[in-house]
This record gives sequence, C-alpha cells and structure tokens, in this order.
Amino acid sequence: TPECVFPYYSQPDLVHHYRNEDGDLMYLIGRYEAKGDRSKWFTQAFVGQDMEWHFKNIMPESNRSIYGIEKIRKYPGIKILVAGEKKCDSFQAHLDKNSVETAVLSWPCGDSSFDRGNWDFLKDDVVIYMPDNSEKSIAVQHKIAKVCRKLYVVPIPEDKLSEKEWDIGDAIAEGWTHDMIMALIATKV
Repeated sequence: TPECVFPYYSQPDLVHHYRNEDGDLMYLIGRYEAKGDRSKWFTQAFVGQDMEWHFKNIMPESNRSIYGIEKIRKYPGIKILVAGEKKCDSFQAHLDKNSVETAVLSWPCGDSSFDRGNWDFLKDDVVIYMPDNSEKSIAVQHKIAKVCRKLYVVPIPEDKLSEKEWDIGDAIAEGWTHDMIMALIATKV
C-alpha cells in the first residue's frame, strides 16, 4: 500500500482504515477535528488499480463497507456497534487491553447513513448498541433491530443525560474503569 498524503490539506488528525472481511485495505477516511471556527470534517481516499491514492467521494449509495468488519472472524460472538470510527477504535483498544474478545464495529458517514451499509452478516447475531447522547444516534437503534437477531441498547447514564453527544469514547477519556463500563453494559444485557 502506498503512503497516503492528503493533497491540499495538512495531515488528518486520524486516519481510519476500512478493510474487507479478509483484512485487505479498501479505502481510508481522514478525520480532521474541529479547530477554532472550523467544524469537524472528513476526506476519503482509495487505492486504484494504478496503486496510487485517489481523493474523491468513493462511498456508494448502498452496500457500504462496515468499519471493523475484518474482526468478525477473530471475534465471532456478540458484536458491539457504536456510531463513529474514532470511538470504535478507542473502545476496541479498551476491550482488547482487558482481554474481552468482542468485535466493535461502526459505519461510515454518520447516523443518517446506517441504512446504506451492508449489514447482511449480522442477521443471525446478537448486537449491543452503545448510542451517543443524541436523537439521531438513539433513533438508529430501530434500524439496527431490523438487521440482527437480537439487539440490546445500552442506556446513556443518568448523570450524562445533560451532556449532548456523550458516548463510550467520552467514558474512556474520562477515565472510566473497565468494571464501570461493563456495569453500564450489564444494565441491558
């Protein structure tokens, strides 16, 4: 895979690697965090047949790849869904560090794009969904319920309901222990 340099921009704050089920790199999403007056934004790149990076919107309207799908063979049990690659990586690292063998997955382009993903692989699975504290994120649970065998939705903790968009990534950043996170999940599973 050639080195990816995003043209006309500084390097992104994070680069998310989208892979297929076999682990082959399909494309990248560069994440630029909000700074000053600039809001958070993303750019996409893929490797073409010429083995060069191409920068353009490469997301198909449907059947989009799922972030983290390469982990489902390693962790065939219960899947955890979160909205966003950054928190997906953070929570997966937390679980791996604590020897919890579960795949954490997400989807590209935010809550409004959930139904554009290819979720066929979930039809026989039990899924735990950890929404953000936002109406859009919470509304996605009805879509998730349609693509899996059984769905558990982890509630936002009472003391976090006033914090807009609070999520599991914030819990990890705030220093929640593994036991605290597992206790939150256990309220619904």
